Amino acid sequence: MKRQLTRSIGLALVLSLVAAALGVAAGKTEKAAPGRDVIAIEHWNENNQNGIMDANHPQSVAFAEQFGIVWESPMVPWNGGTDYLQQLRLRIAAGELPDVFMPWGGIEGELIDNGAVADLTALVREEMPVYYNNVPAEIWDFIKSLSPDGRSIYVLPAVQFTPLGGMIRGDWLDRLGLPVPTTVDEYVTVLRAFRDQDANGDGDPNNEIPTSGREGGRWMDHLFAPFGIAMVEGFPQFDIYDGKLQYSAVQPAMRSAIEWMRGLYAEGLLDPETFINTNQVWMGKITGDLIGSWYHGVHWAGGRFTVLYNSGVTDVRLEYLPMLRHPDYDGFLTTTDYRRPGYVFGAHMSEEAIRRTMRALEWINDPATSEERLRGYEGVNYLIEDGREVRLTTADFLALGTGYRTSVGAQVFSNAEVIAGQNLFQMSIIDPDESPEMFAAYGSLVNVNRMIDGYSRDTVRAIAGQFLPPSIYEGYPDIRTHRLFQEYVAKIVVGDWGLDRFDEFVDRWYRSGGTVVTERAQEVYAALQ
Repeated sequence: MKRQLTRSIGLALVLSLVAAALGVAAGKTEKAAPGRDVIAIEHWNENNQNGIMDANHPQSVAFAEQFGIVWESPMVPWNGGTDYLQQLRLRIAAGELPDVFMPWGGIEGELIDNGAVADLTALVREEMPVYYNNVPAEIWDFIKSLSPDGRSIYVLPAVQFTPLGGMIRGDWLDRLGLPVPTTVDEYVTVLRAFRDQDANGDGDPNNEIPTSGREGGRWMDHLFAPFGIAMVEGFPQFDIYDGKLQYSAVQPAMRSAIEWMRGLYAEGLLDPETFINTNQVWMGKITGDLIGSWYHGVHWAGGRFTVLYNSGVTDVRLEYLPMLRHPDYDGFLTTTDYRRPGYVFGAHMSEEAIRRTMRALEWINDPATSEERLRGYEGVNYLIEDGREVRLTTADFLALGTGYRTSVGAQVFSNAEVIAGQNLFQMSIIDPDESPEMFAAYGSLVNVNRMIDGYSRDTVRAIAGQFLPPSIYEGYPDIRTHRLFQEYVAKIVVGDWGLDRFDEFVDRWYRSGGTVVTERAQEVYAALQ
């Protein structure tokens, strides 16, 4: 809270709330009385990479009247969270904490221990009852376990429907007369066809990349899942193996997974630049019509569809790639009920500022407000031309050159019904015949809902180690960052090292702190049962 705005910000029209309960608790959010002083709230999350917000942003203008706050969000690069955390740590070191922000990299524990963030226990039930009731009790228990007394709430958890799964180019399969693969053997057959034939239809049979991943072995979980490896975004996790909580990277099944990927790489089926691809390079290959299959958030697939369609790939169709069955393993895709910390509030904030901000976040996360939120704001989501509403695509909005992002950002609560319902509502207010851009926007939503449906029917399991606190890694930062695993998996898969070096990795991992971390994890897990 950098300052109090002494002038009042008025708005002629206050949007009405709508009731659209989508299988979860929903309610109505009390609006602030117009005409009062307004508090500026500096807000940081991953969406700060997309543009700034200030008191003149249409959402801030609306929130000034609705809740008595305006958003102030600077541009903060993301880069997989690395740049965001660096900038956040600089602010922390300077004693200039943002008001409301998403902690990253497990720093929420140190923020709580150092008294840098506010105790929200007495306020969250009162100001955010819908959100509080929608978050499962076991997640609140975990959040409380992060506090010094084990009973307080310092973090608003992100309980988001985050369907991380495989995707495959359906239009490529159509061109080659192949079905969506469901087993590892069928998948290899498809990858070979992508490699050898002109799957993307550009006349060059040699430029297709069958499948790919990112540096550090990130975002290639679809290749580990058939072997029963607990993995989130390329990071091995703790799960139950042989009846005990153990690190997935040191299991015999991991050796088998690496051996299989080593074969894919040797055959030219796995992108030779997989382990050096930055996010930007990797995404550029996907949207450049070069990669046939990949793993990512399937609810984000619309962005890939839109770029491909607008670049001239008008027959693009994304299909969900199910967890590939393996004859010798019980595979699964990993999920977590607790996604990550959503927000913390700086301890410097006044109670009134916290209350107003909580009311705004409650509105953002209440399923009953979905349609109102998605209709959006004039000048951001639509324009009024000749007395009628003309919807804006994200590209249209960016072309206005305001420097703004579209809104304050993502919800910290969602589920499959909420996301699918929101997509259906957006489809209802889009006219796909209005322009090619609107057709692309409509098509992206169709593709996303198809992906969500596929994921919802797939073999997906929450892992036993999802509630382990960052404190189990204290004193062992390399264990926490999976650095040793990333080094060995890359060098073994590309053939620089032999497969026999996997046993060396397991031994080194345990000796470099893995034994202690495993014992801590098992103790915490036993206490949580």
